[in-house]
Amino acid sequence: MNYKYKNPYIAGKPLNSDIGFVGRIDVFNKVDLFINNASENVMVLYGQRRMGKTSILMQLKRKYLKLKQNKIIYFDLQSYTNSKLNDVLIELTKIIYDSSILSKPPKIDRDTIRDEFKNVFLPAIESTNEKLILLFDEFDVLDYPSKTKAEKSLIPYFGELMWNYKNIKFIFAMGRKPEELSLNFLSILKSVPYFKIDVLSKEDTYKIIKLSELYSKSLVWNQNLLAYIWSWTKGHPFLTQLLCKTIWDRIYNSNPAPKPKVSKEDIDNSIIETLERGSHAFEWIWKGLPPAEKVILSAVSKNYNSNISDKDLENTLLNSGIHIIIRELNEAPQKLCNWGLLKKENEKYSFVVPLLGKWISNTKPLSLVKAERDHIDPLAENLYRISENYYYKNMYTDAINFLKRTLANNPNHLKAMMLLGQIYQEEQKYQDALEILERAYNFDNRSARYAYIQALLFYARNIKINDEKYEFFNKVLKIQPDNPEAKSGIKKYWKNKGNEEYERGNLRSALKAFKKTHMSKRIREIVDKIKNQEIEQITKDIDKLKNEEQWDELINMLNSVIKEYPETQKWRNILYESNKQKELSELYYNAILAIDDKKNEKAIELLIKILNLDYNYKDTIQYLVIATKSDIDINNIYQQKLDLEFKNKYIQIRNELEKITNIIKLKLIKENPRRRNQKIIIRKILADINRLKNNYLFLKD
Repeated sequence: MNYKYKNPYIAGKPLNSDIGFVGRIDVFNKVDLFINNASENVMVLYGQRRMGKTSILMQLKRKYLKLKQNKIIYFDLQSYTNSKLNDVLIELTKIIYDSSILSKPPKIDRDTIRDEFKNVFLPAIESTNEKLILLFDEFDVLDYPSKTKAEKSLIPYFGELMWNYKNIKFIFAMGRKPEELSLNFLSILKSVPYFKIDVLSKEDTYKIIKLSELYSKSLVWNQNLLAYIWSWTKGHPFLTQLLCKTIWDRIYNSNPAPKPKVSKEDIDNSIIETLERGSHAFEWIWKGLPPAEKVILSAVSKNYNSNISDKDLENTLLNSGIHIIIRELNEAPQKLCNWGLLKKENEKYSFVVPLLGKWISNTKPLSLVKAERDHIDPLAENLYRISENYYYKNMYTDAINFLKRTLANNPNHLKAMMLLGQIYQEEQKYQDALEILERAYNFDNRSARYAYIQALLFYARNIKINDEKYEFFNKVLKIQPDNPEAKSGIKKYWKNKGNEEYERGNLRSALKAFKKTHMSKRIREIVDKIKNQEIEQITKDIDKLKNEEQWDELINMLNSVIKEYPETQKWRNILYESNKQKELSELYYNAILAIDDKKNEKAIELLIKILNLDYNYKDTIQYLVIATKSDIDINNIYQQKLDLEFKNKYIQIRNELEKITNIIKLKLIKENPRRRNQKIIIRKILADINRLKNNYLFLKD
């Protein structure tokens, strides 16, 4: 840290000197008019928290203390919310006397101070012809529902004082708009001027940013970066001071060169730290918001640096589990616009101060702002409290009635859903419990998770149908994958399912079920049985296709079988033989076609290939005879051997057969002259032809 310079930015503390205070000329002008207006005794300054109201009061005090004819007193009511009226008046009397407005000390008696203050002390001040300006900070703390001791008596007491003294001026500063105050509070402030303390102008914001140039010349800013700071803070005095203070600290923590220039990276790197430093102030702003407004700000903060339409806002709420948008949520966006937290332009909402939106986005996302939704409707919350009392007294019927009324007024009341589900479970109304707790889980899965799981388990235990049990156990595991009861229930379901399918003979369905149980021994047993059944069926199918000579189909089937059972050699042997039979079949078919087309040379070539592969293949020899001598019809020859009228053709047939024998012999040798079994094949062919010759021996004369 470079100790040569001092950080000129002040964030969080009221500014009671000239240093660091910028702007607010409009406020001072309004107060001057009020002070000099004899017909007005009361003025109200209001604005958001951390908007600089206390600093303004401090500056007013400094200003009017310089004027001899005016005495000005600052009094912070925040410190007296739990005090009695007499104690407040005693303290106020002391402070006024210390300002030297009276020469004679007042009589201070705790028992008589009320009358003394009103009838003696203030008239004495009035008679001096000096103006007494009373600055009351945090005046609206007296108007909260807690009904503090001071609130019960101080408000009506002040109501009597404010209009009776022309030289005594009351200026009240508060963090709420007048219309948000109670009727009792408003009754003492009717017909008084109000002035809103808002964000600074862009010009005044730039002056705050450049304090480091004005006072210490410790940082150098360019115009673009002034605008970038403005884009984040939009003139919010506290946040502007805080962001600049953080930037200054980060830069000087690194011992920079003299008068370092601020960069955009310096600003970006300071945003998160600024949010952390300002968390107390942000929480203060947040806690001052009603529940519905908190929910809306959380929803809008999902897009804190952009705009969101009414429709998109509604969808965001619906997606978060708020399925019914009640009146308070509908009205909240406009209220936030009236308070200056949101603005609406071109029918879209956005944060007035994006830095606040980023803090809400980081720390108050909609998923965490669950409890606020229960408090959105005050009537629903009161009904819920009544139902709780009935529940603790075991008066379940009355409790249920009031819980239903709670949800009728605020359908998003999570605690009401949870308690109603619990009562239904205790009364063993499992279906009712499941319905309301499922609704709670869909609304807020984090808060309702355990209760919904228990409802699912209760329901699963008490139903008889296995498929329904499985459904509910499965829902549990989707929410809590390691739930032991649900895991056990699922395993039992699949075991029963597997046994049922096994008994029906549906082995594959049984196997699928048992695989989910991880029962390895049972799985192996079913796998082996399926395999045996499949092999048996495969064998039958193979035999059928072989008999039908469906070789293509058989080969395709065998290829698939071998992939599934690669260890079985017999399928490979059958595949080899099937490919051979397919080739023989194609050769045989094409040879017959060639004979029909009188392409005898082609037919002989094909038939010789068949004989080389399988000598005994069908009627290859007979067709070879036909192809060799086209005018000899073997079928006719077979017929002729039974018909004696063809005896005269015997010699002709025998001679033809002799010629065929020689031709076949020559063609076989030409086809494969080196084949070892060539002689065997020739001998077999000659033997068959001789058999044909001998078939006609009985035809001799």
